[in-house]
Amino acid sequence: MIAVVGGGVIGLSVAYYLSQGGAEVVLYERGTLGQGCTWGSAGWISPSESAPVVAPQAIRQALNSLGRPAAPLYLRPALDPGLYRWLLQAIRYCNSAAAARGLRAVAEFSRPTFELYDELERAGLAAGMTSHGLLHVFGRPRPAARSLASAAVMRHYGYTVPDDLLTRTELLKLEPTLSRRAETGYLIGQERHIDPARLTAGLAGLARKAGAEIWEQAEVRRLDVAARQVRAVVTGHGPLPVAGVILAGGASCGMLLRPLGIRLPLTAGKGYSFLRRLRTLPRRPIHLGDIKVAVTPFPRGLRVAGTMELSGNNETLRRSRA
Repeated sequence: MIAVVGGGVIGLSVAYYLSQGGAEVVLYERGTLGQGCTWGSAGWISPSESAPVVAPQAIRQALNSLGRPAAPLYLRPALDPGLYRWLLQAIRYCNSAAAARGLRAVAEFSRPTFELYDELERAGLAAGMTSHGLLHVFGRPRPAARSLASAAVMRHYGYTVPDDLLTRTELLKLEPTLSRRAETGYLIGQERHIDPARLTAGLAGLARKAGAEIWEQAEVRRLDVAARQVRAVVTGHGPLPVAGVILAGGASCGMLLRPLGIRLPLTAGKGYSFLRRLRTLPRRPIHLGDIKVAVTPFPRGLRVAGTMELSGNNETLRRSRA
């Protein structure tokens, strides 16, 4: 028996592929499937967005955000020792060499993304995946040119990135819903998007069909460990003997590793999103590059998502951020 902790897109994908490979799998989700980071995401399937958050400019951005809750990257001091342990580790990697290594690792890892989603669709995912690309939009040419120059590095890893910026006329022809304040931008044509709610439901259906057992409202409280090996997972229903455990439940999973003597520097990166019903939706996902906000059209409305808030492991929502 293999236990998977966490019922978001990652945990459900792991449960599906393990079950399909012949493993006996049980998945535990402390709440409802896909109601964490998966539910609130912009739904982008965007391998071209491989740059790590921790990069040379991150320290300056974080310091500038203090006292500015509307900043795209927001650092809020909190009574959480884990946050400061993570920040100390992160500072070590805020340099060009580490950022390049991180970019290369994610870019290489993401190469088969579209092939794997096509494979899931053939298996019956039926989540309404759409392939209209990702449009980056700016109000001024200079930030747009910097963004395109940063994206150009992805060509080294086999990704297609345009050579030139779009004019305002070209931009509005591609996306008539934009206002006249949209001055320029560029389109990464291979990117896709998907409704996270439908993706979660589809993955859960595939996992169950492959034989996985899925438990909701079932929190894994601890791992029983002997000789540095996990022997059982313990929930409110008691212990379940296991041969292995996959942790896919977010930053809180770090606590489960302590009996193994493993201390991962994990902290939560909190984003915000909301859905608006509009009479006319854009044709494709849009990155509003000046304010680093994502908008994505779903059949049920426009998802607006963004921000990275570092305030420790909590579920406190701040209306000023939204």
